[in-house]
Amino acid sequence: CSRVWRVWYRSTYAQRRQINNINYPRPLHPGGLALPPLVEDRLSIVTYLPAPSSSGANAVAVEGRSTTSGARLGGGRRPSSSSSSSSSRTDLLLVKPPDMESLWEWYAYTARRTDADPSWGRVWPTALSLSRWVLRAMYRDDDDDDDDDGGGGGTSSSTSSTSSVSSLIARATRAVRTSSHAVELGCGLGVAGLAYASSSSSSSSTSASPAERRRPGLRTITFLDREPHALHCVMSSAAVNGHATGPIIAPLESSESTTTTTATAATTDVFTVRAAVDDWTIPATTTAGGDGASSMTKNVGYRDLHLGDYQGAMLLLASDVLYEPSSMESLSNKLLSLAHPIHGGYALIADPLRERTPGCRDSFVECAKNSGGLVEIVPMPDFEEERRKMGGDDDHRGLTPSLGCESDVDIDGNLAKTVLIVVHYPRGKNESL
Repeated sequence: CSRVWRVWYRSTYAQRRQINNINYPRPLHPGGLALPPLVEDRLSIVTYLPAPSSSGANAVAVEGRSTTSGARLGGGRRPSSSSSSSSSRTDLLLVKPPDMESLWEWYAYTARRTDADPSWGRVWPTALSLSRWVLRAMYRDDDDDDDDDGGGGGTSSSTSSTSSVSSLIARATRAVRTSSHAVELGCGLGVAGLAYASSSSSSSSTSASPAERRRPGLRTITFLDREPHALHCVMSSAAVNGHATGPIIAPLESSESTTTTTATAATTDVFTVRAAVDDWTIPATTTAGGDGASSMTKNVGYRDLHLGDYQGAMLLLASDVLYEPSSMESLSNKLLSLAHPIHGGYALIADPLRERTPGCRDSFVECAKNSGGLVEIVPMPDFEEERRKMGGDDDHRGLTPSLGCESDVDIDGNLAKTVLIVVHYPRGKNESL
C-alpha cells in the first residue's frame, strides 16, 4: 500500500510541476472565420473549508477528498487538519477568448455579427463565487450543513425564518453532493459547472463519505447557452481537464456501440460532460430560426436531457442571468422544466449584490414562488472574507494566480459582492418521462 502511495505521489508531483512550468495564458488559435481567437488559461479557485466537526473519520474523509483531487487538474489542495480551518485549491484549465475586447472585434470585423454579445468571454465574479460555494458544499461534513453557508443570515431576522433559511441551504448543500445530474444554464465559460465536475469526479473514486456513495452509475453535467462558441470553449475546457465528453442522445435512438458505452458508464461511475445550444425565451416546443446554427437552438427541458430512469433531484446552476426584465418569467419556467417531474430540483443562482437591472431579482423571485418554488437569498463571502477565514496573507500567498484575482473584481474595478438565490422546486412540470 505504501509503495502504491509513493508511485501515485511521484506521478502527481511530476504532473503538477509540468503544469506549473507552463506560462499562462497560452495561445491556442489566432482566430478565423469559424472560431474566435482562443487561449488556454489557468484559473485557481481558492476555497475556505470549515474545520471538521470531529476528529477521526470525518477529518480523514475531508482530507482524503482533497488529497485525491490533487492528483489531477481540477483537484483540490490538501487542507491542513491541524488548524481550525483550511483551504482548498481547485485548478481549472479554461479555453477562452483572450479578453472581451478581442472577442468583440472578432464578432464585428470577422464574423460580421454586430448584434453578438461578447460578455460570455470573461470569468465573472458571480461565477467564481458560485464555484467556491459548490466546492465548499462538496467538502462539507453532513454535521456542518445546518451552519449558515452563505457568510451571512437570510432575508428574515426572526429565529424561525433563520431556521427555515438554514434548512433550505442545508438541503441545497446535500443536493450538490448527492445529485447525479446537473445543468448549468447560461453557462458562458462554464466555470461553476467545471468546478463541480472536477470536484465530483475526483472525490467519487475514493471518498469514504456516504454522500458520495449515494451517487452510483452514470452521472452528467449539461451546459446550456445560446452562444455556440461559448459551448465550444466549455467542451474544450472539459477535455483538457480530463473529463469524458459526449452528446445528448436518446437511448432508443443511439447506435449499438453508443448503447454499450452508456451501459458501461452506468456501471463504472463515469462523469460525462455534455452541451446543447439553448434559449429559454422561445417556446419549449419549437426551435429558433430556420437556417444555420439558429435552427439548432431549442428551449431544452428535462425530457430533452435523456436521463433514463433517473430517480433523484436535479442540480441547476446559473450565474449573472438576472438582467433582462422581460425574461424573468421565462427563466423561472425554464428552471421548473429542468427539474425532475417527481423529485424536483435545486437551483443555485449567483447574482451581483448590486443588480445589473434594478427589479429583476424581485421579479424572478415572485415568478419562482408563483411556480411553486421555495426561495431564499443569502449573501456570499467576498474574496477578502475568504482570505480572512483562511488565516490572512500567509495562507493566501501563492494560491491564487492573476486570473483568480482579476475575476474577483467587478467591471467597475471594485471587489465584487454577490448573493446566492436558492430555489427548491419540489416537483418539475407534469410531463410523461
